[in-house]
Amino acid sequence: RSLEYIPSSEALANRPHNMGLYRPEIAVLLAYCKQMYKQALLKDFTGLDGQLFQHTLHHYFPHQLIEKYPQFIKQHYLAKDITANSLINKMINRMGMTFPYRILAENEHSISTLVEVYGCVTEIFSIDELWQNAVSNQLTIRHDALLNVLANLQRLTDRAVHWFLHLEQQELSEQDVDFYTQGIKQLTRHMPSLISDVTKQQHVVQVEKYRHQGVPAQLAMDIANTDILFLFLDVMWLHKHSKYPLLDCANILFSVFEKLDMLWLREQINTLPKTGLWQSLARRSYRKSFNGASQSLGLSVIEADGTSNDSKLKAWNKRHESEIDRYKLLLDRVKEEPVIDIEKITVLLRALQEITECKHETGMH
Repeated sequence: RSLEYIPSSEALANRPHNMGLYRPEIAVLLAYCKQMYKQALLKDFTGLDGQLFQHTLHHYFPHQLIEKYPQFIKQHYLAKDITANSLINKMINRMGMTFPYRILAENEHSISTLVEVYGCVTEIFSIDELWQNAVSNQLTIRHDALLNVLANLQRLTDRAVHWFLHLEQQELSEQDVDFYTQGIKQLTRHMPSLISDVTKQQHVVQVEKYRHQGVPAQLAMDIANTDILFLFLDVMWLHKHSKYPLLDCANILFSVFEKLDMLWLREQINTLPKTGLWQSLARRSYRKSFNGASQSLGLSVIEADGTSNDSKLKAWNKRHESEIDRYKLLLDRVKEEPVIDIEKITVLLRALQEITECKHETGMH
């Protein structure tokens, strides 16, 4: 701090209007952050996926050089430095300088694993294309709307990175990335038949709001879809572990969401305050519990008696009728409260887990 003239915490607190750090100070911290994580990645370079290394290195050079001198590029003296610099720059420029710190502190993974998962997530959800689409239209999109669009992409990326680091214990292979990419594309095409009428109406309102702010039609729809896209990860998990048809998994899970009004609960979790470290960690923990409950509930319906989705849902509902009624009673009581706090959400999540009798271990509890 003294070397770069970064003000003390006390000096920051005394700045007028809670201004925090000034732009030159942020720039200095950003440079140090990038350098620190670049050096960390270079030390952990053996853990970096070979395909990611080659792909990043090739995209650094002009196309003409790649065609004429592919072997020289592979043997470039600064190949590792170029790759590490490119990967860290891209991640921090888009997600912010606190992103790697938060992820690594909460998940205890290596920086190379984080970089790889981040790359996989951006490919699965086409984040790069959506981001570029938004930035290329910044002259026609209202500035506050553009910031909101980019924040939605950051939020989806952040949550998905956490999801994969917590659930996928092995490295994501090219086949895994293709599995999730194609599955989510298929689910997106069938989204209108999966979501409830209330969610459809909310989606229409959100799209119209973006359109009035200058966001192109397709981009407006894609950004309005981001919350549902994240839920599709649990559908993919269910499909992968149950071997049940993908669209049937989606229909079952979204039927459960509607019956138990779980999307309302999810929204309350998302709106919990995050002004401090512990509040942010608590909210992250509740999201993991929600995902775990979603996966367990989906599995319990699939394993219920019946030959169709409807018959399975009826059998599941009958088997867990008392637990479901108790959950709904608690949910109604919570909805009547003027303030939804951590204690109430904890009780609801526990009631959800009791419906499945803690039968399925998903790694998210």
